[in-house]
Amino acid sequence: MDSLNHDRPPTCKPTPPRRLAFATALVVAAAVTATTAYTREQSESREYLCDNGDRFVVDFRQGHVRLRHGSGIFVLGKEVSASGNRYSDGYQELWTKGNEARLERIGFDLRGACRSVEGSSL
Repeated sequence: MDSLNHDRPPTCKPTPPRRLAFATALVVAAAVTATTAYTREQSESREYLCDNGDRFVVDFRQGHVRLRHGSGIFVLGKEVSASGNRYSDGYQELWTKGNEARLERIGFDLRGACRSVEGSSL
């Protein structure tokens, strides 16, 4: 006698790799959403206009800045400074004090003197 019950429809169960992929995607989506919400609350953005006409945007965050200019987007860590704030990634440095800034590639002044501008965007 056949012990299989042919009256029941076959059930489809997700395979373990599918479950793992789904769980991973869910965790990543939750982490990205939480991180985005946190960083938006904790950052201040300023746009700077330089004497030579160049512009760049700095997102000030806890312990670092995100620098956006024509060459790309860079993360610069906060460095020790006697006056104002200094940020560097080892190749370029951003110095800020009040509404003034200076962006340098190590050894070369890239932008000249720059000042923050209100109400404009890149």
